[in-house]
Amino acid sequence: MGESTVFEKIVMDLSSDERRELLSKIKKASNVSIEPLSAPSRTLGKVDFVEEYKSLGFWQRIILFFKSLFRGKTKTVVLEEELLAKLRKKIEKTHASLVNFQHRCLLPNMKREFLILMENLIRLREPFQKALGKDKGAFFAFLTSFQLEYLHERILEETNPNAILEENENLKMAEVRGEMEKRFNAVLKDMTEEERNRIYQSALSLHYIKRLCFFNFEQLVTKFDDPKLGGSGNLNFNSSKRELLELSDLLHSAKYPPDADSIKAVFLFYFQQDMEGALEDIELKMENMIDVSETAFNSVRSFNKKIPLEDMIRIFMNNYNYKPRLIKGNEDWFVLFKNYWNTKLNKVFTAAYKKKKISLFFKRVNAYLGVDRFPVPFKNMKFEMFGKGYSVRFYLSLSFLYTFYTRVYSVRMAKTLKYLLLNGEFYKKENRKDFTDSLNFVTSIGSKILELDEKLSEEGPIGQRIRSLGDQSNESDFSESSLVDILKEADAIAKWIIDESITQIFLLSQLLNGVLHGQVGGKFDTISNLMSIGGKENNDLLTAMKNILSLLSQGTELLKDVYQIELRE
Repeated sequence: MGESTVFEKIVMDLSSDERRELLSKIKKASNVSIEPLSAPSRTLGKVDFVEEYKSLGFWQRIILFFKSLFRGKTKTVVLEEELLAKLRKKIEKTHASLVNFQHRCLLPNMKREFLILMENLIRLREPFQKALGKDKGAFFAFLTSFQLEYLHERILEETNPNAILEENENLKMAEVRGEMEKRFNAVLKDMTEEERNRIYQSALSLHYIKRLCFFNFEQLVTKFDDPKLGGSGNLNFNSSKRELLELSDLLHSAKYPPDADSIKAVFLFYFQQDMEGALEDIELKMENMIDVSETAFNSVRSFNKKIPLEDMIRIFMNNYNYKPRLIKGNEDWFVLFKNYWNTKLNKVFTAAYKKKKISLFFKRVNAYLGVDRFPVPFKNMKFEMFGKGYSVRFYLSLSFLYTFYTRVYSVRMAKTLKYLLLNGEFYKKENRKDFTDSLNFVTSIGSKILELDEKLSEEGPIGQRIRSLGDQSNESDFSESSLVDILKEADAIAKWIIDESITQIFLLSQLLNGVLHGQVGGKFDTISNLMSIGGKENNDLLTAMKNILSLLSQGTELLKDVYQIELRE
């Protein structure tokens, strides 16, 4: 779901009660004005010039007839020209400092109006980009949770894979994912048309504000002084027609400001990186941003009331019936909302599946090691500093390995393997040497791990440096990166112990397999006294060696699996 991590802090990481408290306080923050952004229309709707002509008085039609005769144009065209001329005189009388229709240009005072509008709107760019940019699906999920809290709670509760498993523990994990999907769709189906439309209208109004914030005012005002366009300080309509039409469309579409909850959702989504701070800080920032938005919206209202942009464009385009387009946007909000949640549910399911898989795996580990609880804690490999926990990276693997040494190797293997080393008649000297070396290493595993643990103690070389780092720092200037660098030394030792243990235990199992099943001359060959070693206890000894071979093979694979879990983290 995106970055992130993003939305998780406000939507997933907080408990229901914490989230309600946060939203309740945020919703109590000052509200934005619901006053329309657009000014009342200065002109009538679309004019049917034929009907308009018919409605004229007798003498008006006579005058219009002669004008059309002299101009060589139809009566309806002349009528439109007359209406445009009347509109032009009105604007020239009230806005002479802004526009010059004779030279088809906007004057420098108009540039100042654009700059005022721009300066107030661009302050909203960052929060609106955060909400309606690449994380738009996450924002729509948050917006919906903000406005339809019950729906959000139902999705979280009814699609919880752990709750589904509690209801029916015999379900396979694939069936659990299917049930999550089924319940999610059932919740969405319960959304009413009014609720969907409410979210869409919120999304649409936010879309208009974002488009206004990111309108290219910079390019428009630059053209007033562009040397290539004359550099007169005026803005020729023909050179800026595209920008002016776009701005007119936006101002026409954004008739009303977004509702208070939608605006607050944008800002809260934007503040997510500050969620670690005090709630009071978030409330203060929210109040400040609401003030910023209210200033921006008032500047739009002021511009619309003061500047008859729509009428100016009518005159420039000689089109009395010109009307700005109604812009569309965010029609796909529900698709993005649903896609976000499907991705999130996949992550939730994957985490639950992994947790269950790991739980079953460690049950196997515990059964193999003969322990009730895994891992076996060391004295120094885990510690806290300034309230945060740290550990050697491969703590689990070392715990498994140490328990393997103390409870499996020492109790169930060592005596038999040492007897084989002393009494077995190997055909190859290199096999005896390898067997000796592997056995010596496995015998030293426990001491090697305890030695590392001791190095991390307060008296040990690594532990002293860690303690010194804590003693010389307070929490505000504590350098976690320095601690991580020190721990890397312990990690490297731990990794070597584990890598070498895997190698030597596997080699030991290959050598033992050779003793039991190998052929003379093979890489791992048998011993010459296989059928007589142990005398009368030969059968028991061979059975013990076969059991040890199975334990070595199982132990190697389990150690590799534990190790891989930590390598992936």
